[in-house]
Amino acid sequence: MLKNYYEQALASEICNHNYEGEIKDQGDKVIIRRDPEVEIRKYYKGLKLESQTVEDKGTEFTITRGVYFNFPVDDVDRRQSDVPWVQKVTDNASIKTKNYIDRELFADVYSDVASGNQVWNNVAMDADDALDLMVDIGVAFDDNFVPDDGNRWVLVPNWLKGLIKKNPNFLDASKMGDGKSMLRTGFIGTIDRTKVYGTTNLYQSGGYDYILAGHPEAITYATQIVKTEKLRNPNTFGDLIRGLQVYDWKVTQPSLLFYATVKKAA
Repeated sequence: MLKNYYEQALASEICNHNYEGEIKDQGDKVIIRRDPEVEIRKYYKGLKLESQTVEDKGTEFTITRGVYFNFPVDDVDRRQSDVPWVQKVTDNASIKTKNYIDRELFADVYSDVASGNQVWNNVAMDADDALDLMVDIGVAFDDNFVPDDGNRWVLVPNWLKGLIKKNPNFLDASKMGDGKSMLRTGFIGTIDRTKVYGTTNLYQSGGYDYILAGHPEAITYATQIVKTEKLRNPNTFGDLIRGLQVYDWKVTQPSLLFYATVKKAA
């Protein structure tokens, strides 16, 4: 069989899955609790102490999104086929579902980025600008106390990935990471303590790509395949194979998420 080739999906690489095990179907609610904030107050001898009410400022989100596949398998085709046809089709459905979710997620989360966290706005870039952008993203991470634990990330379009590789100041970023990871996840290297991923699934508007950067704690992502069924096709001699995957996400730490709108210089 000829193979189909697709973009490597990245939602699972850049989000946290802390609450994924809590969903069983579309409409389920995920409750996320937040660490309490304690006030520190100045003290002097004889001061009457005031008590602070520590609140559990939790948040919740409902799993509202879903995608499905539904395809027939004819008895005759299955008997004559010399390849595991059903497995090939379901594998294809899995890959396409992941990329569908990537495009939807990347286009949605920008509206939840914290105010002031747009690093660049409508900039036409060349190879030298690629260095400036990565430096500015690193500074934004540090200024907003993004954890420096090796999990910072940035998603870039492929043309910008090319500019990064051409800029000698990056010392060939493509060789800084694990080659196997690059093939599996689109990971191209680590720059200024930040993992860089190339993708074609970024949101575009007005000729500009919306670069996304952040930390896995910024976005909670939950997904489950909740139904897979095989039943006889009432219209022919064969089976129907179908499945339902539910998913959703929520930006739980807007201050850990950033974006930039850029395009390649003419």
